[in-house]
Amino acid sequence: MKLSPSDPDIDTVIKRITQKDLNLQPDFQRGEVWSINKKRKLIDSVLRNWYIPPIHTIVIPETNKQDVLDGQQRLATIRDFAKNRFTVDGYIAPLSNEITKLHDMYYEQLPDDKRRIFDNFTLRIIRISDYAPEEPGELFYRLNTLTSITAAEQRNAFYGPVRNQVKNLRDAFESLGSSQETIGFSNARMAYDDVLSKLLCTIETRDLTKKLTAGSISDRFRSDVEFSTDVFDLATKTITAFTELRKKSQTVRHNKASLLSWMILVATYISEQKIGNLFSTNIPLLEMFESKRSKLQANNNEALEFYAPIPTWSELLSIYTDRSTSRVSDVSSVIYRDFILNFFVAAELGIKPAELPFTNKRATTFEAVKLKLASQTLESAEEILETYLNLEAWGRF
Repeated sequence: MKLSPSDPDIDTVIKRITQKDLNLQPDFQRGEVWSINKKRKLIDSVLRNWYIPPIHTIVIPETNKQDVLDGQQRLATIRDFAKNRFTVDGYIAPLSNEITKLHDMYYEQLPDDKRRIFDNFTLRIIRISDYAPEEPGELFYRLNTLTSITAAEQRNAFYGPVRNQVKNLRDAFESLGSSQETIGFSNARMAYDDVLSKLLCTIETRDLTKKLTAGSISDRFRSDVEFSTDVFDLATKTITAFTELRKKSQTVRHNKASLLSWMILVATYISEQKIGNLFSTNIPLLEMFESKRSKLQANNNEALEFYAPIPTWSELLSIYTDRSTSRVSDVSSVIYRDFILNFFVAAELGIKPAELPFTNKRATTFEAVKLKLASQTLESAEEILETYLNLEAWGRF
């Protein structure tokens, strides 16, 4: 198989597509599936004269025409923009004054100099010839099964103060002994960076009702405004206190969702100056919780009975497990996990509701749900949470 690179400009490539010398729809290709947002980002990259990955084509020996092996979506997007089928988005981060001026313009509306930039942009095309019948298919498979990068790995490309803060916090987290062996997963694919980014954003907003999406966290990374000293210091104290709690327990197998929930709980206790409550006894909280959760029972613990009957605890722990493994980033899942952890810690340590680190609205919500859970009604624990756990009131801490 022979691979020959070339660098034609967009104007030339579009002519070849129009003349059907370059086929974007060979049998093995999927349809055009890119969203309008993804298409606009590609055009934005072209107008900024940024890099676009190479396109692979196969030379058909009988006609000397070419089929697109890899890069169909990119070429279809470029063709469609040149045919005035969609407009420029001038507000794609990072903002550029030059691109913003082009917002909502079709190709034909671009100023001459900008249209010239688009037309003259070169595409690296790797032409495949002299191949055995099975080789192009194997190459297509390999090109499309390369490991995609995680959201945290993507964010790592945003050089700036937020990225540096997350890296510093991650280094501190690992230096405290966090590893596959101690918390249940490693920092492969920047998993710790992801959790700590969410922790910082949560501490900054003090609001669990705002869903943390990959996009919203990336926007925070793009900002040139770092997290405040108060936010960063609380996050640092949180990972230190969490480490101390972890050391009191045997190995507990967390995933990213459960780790974040425990650290949000710790941050709440620190910010309300109640952290001493978590260390008032030698009870290994993490181990106790995970042990009971894994068995889905409360082991007839008298302290837990004070807050709710044993069957209810089994239901609550089951809900926590479900919301830690599916729908993990939904607002309701984040708040359910947070409430159940707070409920468990208060019961296990025998903390009276008046002594918990809650705002007035949280305290009222906690008491309302506690009374319903302890009332032996026919309602399931999940039904009680759905009805009586005010997400807005509990979500802000």
